[in-house]
Amino acid sequence: MILATTRSWILDPAMVMVLINYVYFKGLWENPFQSYMTRKAEFHVDKTTKVQVDMMKTTGDYKVYWDRANHATIISLPYKGDASMMIVLPDEDKMEEVEGYINKDHIRRWRDSVSMDYIELFLPKFSISTDASLESTLKKMSIINAFEDNADFSGISEDLPLKIC
Repeated sequence: MILATTRSWILDPAMVMVLINYVYFKGLWENPFQSYMTRKAEFHVDKTTKVQVDMMKTTGDYKVYWDRANHATIISLPYKGDASMMIVLPDEDKMEEVEGYINKDHIRRWRDSVSMDYIELFLPKFSISTDASLESTLKKMSIINAFEDNADFSGISEDLPLKIC
């Protein structure tokens, strides 16, 4: 057990090791959206729901692919450095269909199919954050006994019986 306070971390005396993995990405757009072009606009959440949002706007050359067979438009927005965001915009009334077939092969094909085109892009202002449980991820990978008394971490320590708590 780890107790977090505003000043320090307190470790349970029975704890032998703490492994922490943290990913932090704060990308800067290669072609930043200009704040003076942001306006309130209607965003269609679904067929019947519309909300007012801050809509960013930009124009320029972007990597785009119109996948007519799969009812989607793909836009690649580059960040500074070697990263980009791929936006998948389903055709009207095709969201469920696109969600049903999208997989790594489609993403790879889309990435390889984009080409430069001059577009006018409207995008809701957004931020993204997430956290994930290592336990649920490992269990989905069938690594289950790592959480039980019979866990085998002998490659790390032969002296102490280790398990993930």
